[in-house]
Amino acid sequence: MAAEFDPADSLVARTKSSPFVSVIAVVAVVGVASAAWWMFGRGKGEAEDPARVLIVGPTPELAGFLEREGFDVDHLSVGEAIGQGQRLDASLDDLGAMLEYADQHGIGYLALNMAHGEQYELTSVDPDVGPAPAGTTFAVVSVGDLGNTVSYGGVVPEVEHDKPAGEQVGLLLALFGQPEIAKARDQQADNDLMIRFGSAGTVEDVVEYEKGQETMRRQVAAWAELANKERGEPKPSEIAGAYEQLRGWPLANGTVLLASGRGGWHSKTGRESEWETAELAPSFDAELTVVATDALGERLACDGLPDTVSIPAGMAVAPAGDALLIPTDRWVADLWVLTGPACSFEKRDPIRRLDGGELGVPRASGRTAQALGGRLMWADAKMRAYRQVQIDGVELRELELSWANDEIVVVPAALDHAVAAGARARRLAAAAELDGDAATVAAVNPAPLPANGDALIFVRLPAVDQDDQMEATVVPVEWLVPGADASSLAIRQVFAQPEADGRLAAIALVDTPDAARLVSLTLAAVGPHWQDVLATDYDLAAATRPAAASEDPPLRVMAPTTEVPRDAHNLAVSPTGEYATWTATFGETDPDSPVANFEIMLLALGLETPAAAVRMTDNDRSDLRPRFAGARGEVLVFDSAYAGAPTLPELEALRALPIPP
Repeated sequence: MAAEFDPADSLVARTKSSPFVSVIAVVAVVGVASAAWWMFGRGKGEAEDPARVLIVGPTPELAGFLEREGFDVDHLSVGEAIGQGQRLDASLDDLGAMLEYADQHGIGYLALNMAHGEQYELTSVDPDVGPAPAGTTFAVVSVGDLGNTVSYGGVVPEVEHDKPAGEQVGLLLALFGQPEIAKARDQQADNDLMIRFGSAGTVEDVVEYEKGQETMRRQVAAWAELANKERGEPKPSEIAGAYEQLRGWPLANGTVLLASGRGGWHSKTGRESEWETAELAPSFDAELTVVATDALGERLACDGLPDTVSIPAGMAVAPAGDALLIPTDRWVADLWVLTGPACSFEKRDPIRRLDGGELGVPRASGRTAQALGGRLMWADAKMRAYRQVQIDGVELRELELSWANDEIVVVPAALDHAVAAGARARRLAAAAELDGDAATVAAVNPAPLPANGDALIFVRLPAVDQDDQMEATVVPVEWLVPGADASSLAIRQVFAQPEADGRLAAIALVDTPDAARLVSLTLAAVGPHWQDVLATDYDLAAATRPAAASEDPPLRVMAPTTEVPRDAHNLAVSPTGEYATWTATFGETDPDSPVANFEIMLLALGLETPAAAVRMTDNDRSDLRPRFAGARGEVLVFDSAYAGAPTLPELEALRALPIPP
């Protein structure tokens, strides 16, 4: 139901009219001419007609709209209006020239279109005029004998108004912000205006516009009130606007890349608003901007990137936050590399998309890779085809690949030693036959084989011109949790960390019978533990047997491990390894819904005395997928699901929260 109209809530911003100054022009008096004469002069040319309006701007179809509302309308582009006025007086500036033209031709009001970023120095007309409110689409200036009054008209900026509705609303409301026209609201205007407006239903249209915009403002206020319902301290900052579908990715330069689905909440007429379910779907077309974590309200344009991208399928962001892959067609994507502050992305090389059009996990060095269908797939810049490898007896975890450095990836996997041994036997037999020797496939004896279980697979991707060799290191899960039964352990995730002292570093989340543990490890990037998994005689079982003790073991597992809840969702580890964050379920529920909410948790890592996890949010929304942002990972950015109105499907917005010192 539309809210009752309150004139105090009108979007029309009125300014106080300048005092009427009477000037008697005496042609014979020397020195009267001035650059500001048009400001104070009265009665130039034809008498000003309050029903006559000159629209200046790029939208000529607005003339027809305003004529239907009872006005007599002229339309000129900005350049035409300035040119016409400067023909009358070449010394005038742009706005002065427009007003001169209107004054000489008996036009009562100059309507300046501001919906496309236009700016005007309106203080030259009225020194007391304030800045245009957010959402302004028109400014109207009264001409000549009608005084020097500036009024603004516009729409609620949080609502996407279909063209030309936003400009129609702003134009009509700005005109009714003028004193002479506003008299028509209480039947005080001159007879001609009353007849015109009565026939066109103009006043009724103004009231409907104002009611509609007021309803939208109240909905924005209801959305803003969600932030006040946060019970946690400090309160998170809202990055998303009202009812804005927003995604975000931390970038390596400390900013956050935003993909905005603005337009889901929109108005076709300016009188009411609605939500397009197509725009609120999991996949949507988005505009890209960036924000700094210390200035979340100031979005900076991504001028070099495409105007819109399809989220999520139309873009992949490197976990390091230094590269993007944006598709150009169903086979190829462009690599964009972050080279400076804000949104300083430069387009580099095309990279082949992987199986099924997957973009993979990009790397700024010019590669993409992913674990798909149990196999490892990767592509190099400028190569016409992607490459893939299935390591015998190794089932890579779907979509769980991380880059350890520019050439090495790490993926959790499930090992099947019997399958690996059988494949090895077949390879050896086939090689013997190629050498002309009679060979049979040896039967596999499972007795001496290691137990099956999970492992981390570190793979060094081969060079562009190398197809017959690929080095890898296998780290069975029991090496990460010494003394535990491998069959009772499972690797859930792995988080690659910056290299430490020339060694690869990672943190693995391992499920044990009694808890989930974060295990820190380092691995030597070279050495005999790296073996060619494409070699005919590659032996997975041998590769997973513990190496002989040495002063510098290839694998180091740091103690103590850190426990996290078994039901932790969306776990993330900071780039520095100092913190872990996840979402946890709590018992509070909405009275009308049995569904519990998710809240954000934070845990300090690497302490001699284990710290307790800290609850960071406390509200009736579902906070999901936390990730670390900022130059040092000092800010948590997370999605926040909510329903802002009964007619609105559940949305996921974006919020941010600083990590306490």
